[in-house]
Amino acid sequence: MTSPPFNYLVTVHNKEALLSRVLAGVADCAGPGARIIIVLDGCTDGSENAARRFAASARTETLVLTTPDVHEIKTINAGLHAAKPGYCVILQDDVILEEPGLEPLVEALCERHNRQLGYLSFRLAANIRPAPLLRRLRVALWYGPAGLLPAAEECDLLGTPQEHMEVARTAYGEFHPRMVGIKSPVCLTPELRACEPYLDEDFAPYCYDDMDLSLRALKRGLRNGLFPIRFQSRVEWGGTRQDSAFSSRAGAAIRYRNSQRIWRKHGEYLARIRGSGTHRQ
Repeated sequence: MTSPPFNYLVTVHNKEALLSRVLAGVADCAGPGARIIIVLDGCTDGSENAARRFAASARTETLVLTTPDVHEIKTINAGLHAAKPGYCVILQDDVILEEPGLEPLVEALCERHNRQLGYLSFRLAANIRPAPLLRRLRVALWYGPAGLLPAAEECDLLGTPQEHMEVARTAYGEFHPRMVGIKSPVCLTPELRACEPYLDEDFAPYCYDDMDLSLRALKRGLRNGLFPIRFQSRVEWGGTRQDSAFSSRAGAAIRYRNSQRIWRKHGEYLARIRGSGTHRQ
């Protein structure tokens, strides 16, 4: 039986200096039948020229799309619309993949789990619990009474050996079930894409959209988790949207707003699986 093809979706915002290395890492992973989709998100530097040079010489089918600075969620959805049925590896423009055997590794993992996997993170994954009252009280001091509303938060975080956040770490190539995967890079399996093909743009411009899609996968009977692979991504490579207006929109207020949206959308389900004792994956 022929394995489903892989898509590689790279979102780019003003990363001209690094983009050739990012795309070279993708090319090293891409096998026969793969499609590389580069989505340029409001770029004002030479990123588009770099992307089109790569596409012109690439051995793998490559599409270059442009969006008018719509940020992460809508950019990813634009790429998902152009993806083939099959796997979709999603990475940001500060991730250099270093796992040339990625496709057979992921395919073998899905076969071992009877093709019941949904949202796989190659970097970081977590379980979900309700935000405690004390945290909500602190938020309310800053953002008013709305901060007291029920919200979701991550717990039991597990990451790759090179993860820069203070979390527990595990070895490469070991799968660990968790309720949600956290990008980037991540992989959406064919089984997930067949039933939940896009991110919920109500979470735009970004933040907790991966949590939402992971929970939608759980509701479909799929399993999520961490499957660490080798890649490079340094803190200093990120942060291309440093204007003060964007920073103020994308700070703690928007994160907490979206954590409340998670609870409104999935709270009944989360309460039910916590009550059944099945919430810790």
